Amino acid sequence: MVAPVGAVVTAVRTVATPVPVAIDAVTAPVQPLVDAVAAPVQVAIDAVTAPVQPLVDAVTAPVQVAIDAVTAPVEPLVD
Repeated sequence: MVAPVGAVVTAVRTVATPVPVAIDAVTAPVQPLVDAVAAPVQVAIDAVTAPVQPLVDAVTAPVQVAIDAVTAPVEPLVD
């Protein structure tokens, strides 16, 4: 005889429920360590990228203006 669907669902839930709890038990203590490493790395990345961003903007802004100049008249036709 095949088990009713409800019984199967209950069995699956019974097995599955402890899994996220077990994962959290392992990852929760590790997360502060990951954050402790990642935070200074992000600061270092920002220190490099922040001064570069205005240069990127200076190049991309006129390109975007040129693209808009071409695409703006075409857009109503596409719509």
